[in-house]
Parts: sequence; structure tokens; C-alpha cells
Amino acid sequence: MTISVAEQSTAPVSLGDPRSGASAVADSNTPMVELLDRAVALEASDVHLSPGCPPAFRRNGLLRSEGSEPLGAEQVRRLIQSVCPEVVWSRLCKDRDVDFAVAREVGGVCYRFRVNAHFAQEAMGCSVRVIRGVVPTLEWTGFPQEVARRIVDLRNGLVLFTGVTGSGKSTSMGR
Repeated sequence: MTISVAEQSTAPVSLGDPRSGASAVADSNTPMVELLDRAVALEASDVHLSPGCPPAFRRNGLLRSEGSEPLGAEQVRRLIQSVCPEVVWSRLCKDRDVDFAVAREVGGVCYRFRVNAHFAQEAMGCSVRVIRGVVPTLEWTGFPQEVARRIVDLRNGLVLFTGVTGSGKSTSMGR
């Protein structure tokens, strides 16, 4: 199984696509990849890693810790570094904050994981957003069909999709 990583900047660093057979950035059996797979299995929208806390997964808007063992600062650093290419790692160490993406195929479905790695109180932490490669149907999202039809039929004006993080704005617009 291959993993690709791309830095989110004006000049993205593309290191392959999981469907292309390009070289992997991290082994499929690393602890970080296991956490990403766990997030997919839990249908979590986010994963949060902070020193002094166990890994936390956001499901249905609620953040819940997984396990009782808190992660040490060195553990969090190694987890982040295991999916972070050298050029992105250098930027993180210099700028103390970096955004990049990891792509991985899980159960035959391509997932992207948007990662924000950062320093807080001299230790690294990260937030990972899980993005499924397949856009869910409107029925799955619970978006009212009649409202969708009325939006599509609008001929002028501005339609705003607003809401808190993880509420389905991008998913709704993707349909």
C-alpha cells in the first residue's frame, strides 16, 4: 500500500498518488498510519495529537480520547515525522506551522488526510482532517432534497454555505 504526501502551498510537493503505485512516503505499518486507518474505521472527521493527551478522534462533532495512555512529546514528534517528507519537515521546524496532505487507500477507497502540524508550548502537535475520496449522496448527508432542488433552480443571487467545522459544507456543495 502506498502513501503520497503533498504540501499545501503555492508550490505543492507531489510525492505520488496511492492509485499510481508511486513510491511510498511511509510504511503502511507505522503507528501514524494505524491512527489514520483507525480514524477511517471509526468514521471520524478529525484526529488530534497533543503531548500529554491520548489520541483523540472527532465523531459526530464530539471529540473523544482513544485509550488511556497519554502521548509523550517525542511520540507525537515521531508520529508527525513518519508521514512528513523532508522538505515539509524542514519548513515545519523553521516556520513552526505547516499544512500538508497525505493520501492513502483504505478498503479500496482513496482517502486524503489534511494535516496541520504545529508547535505549541515548544512541543509539536497536529490536527488531521479525514477526507473521503467518494462524495456522499445527499440522502447520506441528510440534506433536504426539496432545498437542494430550490438551490439548483436559482437563476441569480448568492448562495452561502455556512456552519461550524465538520458540519458538511463542502460535502453539500460537492453534490
